Amino acid sequence: MDEILYLEADEEITSVVDKIKGLDAKSIGLVAPKGATIVQSVVSLKLLKKQAEDLGRKIAIITSDDVGRSLASRVGLLVFADTKSAEPLEIAQEEIPDVRKIVEIDMSDTETKLPKDFEVHRYDQEKDQEQEEKVADKPKTGEGGQSVSSDKERIGFTNRPIEDKEKHERVERQPFKSAETVEKKVVPQKNKGRRRGWLVAVVALGLIAVVFLADLVFAKVEVNISIPAEELDGNVSVVVERDKSEPDVVNGIIPGKQIQKEEEFSENFVSTGEKDAGEKATGTLTFKNESGVDESIDAGTTIASSAGMEFTLQTSLTVPKATLNPAGDKVLGQVSGEVEAKSAGDSYNLPASTSYTVYGNSKISVSGGTSGGITKKIKIVSNSDIVNSQEKLQEQGKTALLEAISKEGNNGVVEGAEKVEVVSFASTKNAEDEASEFKATAKVRVITLSYNLEQLRQVALKQIEKTLKEGEGILTTKDDKFEVSLDSSDINVGKIILKVAVSTHAGQAVDLTNLSSTWRAKTLSQIRQQASQIPEAQVKDVTIWPKYALPIAPILKNRIIINLEYVKK
Repeated sequence: MDEILYLEADEEITSVVDKIKGLDAKSIGLVAPKGATIVQSVVSLKLLKKQAEDLGRKIAIITSDDVGRSLASRVGLLVFADTKSAEPLEIAQEEIPDVRKIVEIDMSDTETKLPKDFEVHRYDQEKDQEQEEKVADKPKTGEGGQSVSSDKERIGFTNRPIEDKEKHERVERQPFKSAETVEKKVVPQKNKGRRRGWLVAVVALGLIAVVFLADLVFAKVEVNISIPAEELDGNVSVVVERDKSEPDVVNGIIPGKQIQKEEEFSENFVSTGEKDAGEKATGTLTFKNESGVDESIDAGTTIASSAGMEFTLQTSLTVPKATLNPAGDKVLGQVSGEVEAKSAGDSYNLPASTSYTVYGNSKISVSGGTSGGITKKIKIVSNSDIVNSQEKLQEQGKTALLEAISKEGNNGVVEGAEKVEVVSFASTKNAEDEASEFKATAKVRVITLSYNLEQLRQVALKQIEKTLKEGEGILTTKDDKFEVSLDSSDINVGKIILKVAVSTHAGQAVDLTNLSSTWRAKTLSQIRQQASQIPEAQVKDVTIWPKYALPIAPILKNRIIINLEYVKK
């Protein structure tokens, strides 16, 4: 074989033919995995062989599938065990019986073995032979005049005269016929029509039921009611306790949950420190002694110019005493010494005419120039930069962690009621390092006491409700405001006290939750009628979404929205 083509297990005949067309080889080996679709069908293999012949290609099947090998060999294709085989397999073909041929078997012979998949059909000939022939010869017609064969004719029974003495032996000796296909019994069209009608009715009822249930579940009803009310503002205290399991409405206490959260935060910071990195000026000065004794000057002694620029003597030296020359003139003793400026900068570069003094010794005079001083300022990380970066990361971490806690479920947290600490801190630069910026990283931990926002809302409203007159109630809406601030905190004990400023409305008491439950599965007209019975209330409109939905409220109370519009009394 010139080329080997590997097939997928589910590859169709059309795909294989396309691949063969794209090959230039004249002989091609098709490697099919065990159970592959193409080698399980005689029709596919015949088509494959014909297409290959039309294209002028010779193909062979390479597979370990026994069924595939047998079918491929049957249609005339060469079959190989594997890609390394040099000779094709010789596969013995089993003789396939002609199932359309009528076969008669003597069942009285107990040794007779039936062919595989053959079924024996027994019949009873107790009826009169003439009646049998009459029934057999009489054609049957179905609806529309169509001829229908008798059951015996359809399954291939052979009618033979049987003598009376053979009646008791007929069970042991019965002819049968095996057929490749058996006609299905013709069902009267009238019965088919009835069944079709029932089926259409059931499907229609099912669709109606589905639509009805969908409306009851997914539809949404909005009821807009106008009620006279007054604005109500109040301030109450709510206690949050870690060890509390249920809200205490009477005493204004709700359960709290102590939460600990930590995370690592990083940020780049700009260095604010500055350092002089220039060069120090140096020079060789002349030291003169006016006294009559030798003067010693220690290394490190400060030498100052007349302008106040300070230098340091690099080595100890002794300035000899003054003497008289032969002419009687006074000659000052002198010696040279090296000095270095105490600070860097070009301001220490002094001319040769500069005079200096030696601290602590007025008898010595100094003169000379200095050079080599260079001024250069660089940015460094100051100690305050390190401290400030840690404090900023701590504050940043606190804000982010509290915000993350507040977004978990329906948690509420108040700033100030937390314990914040920096677990670890690191910086890419140390204090005094030369750098224009540096990166700091801190792991921040926050411990706080969170609370349920809905429980806080309910307890706060109950505290406000105590101040109302009899018959009045709080009429809440989504626009109500609850501003929470910290009164006192003791995280170690697990208790905080909150101040809650409430802005809501008060008027005729209306139990919205009870109304939503009552109106479930009610018609829109019933809802309108019941809503109009609320004292002092005016029903503006009752709408349903989607508009094509049945005019019935859904069974889920959260799909029944009651909007209250307040009118000042």
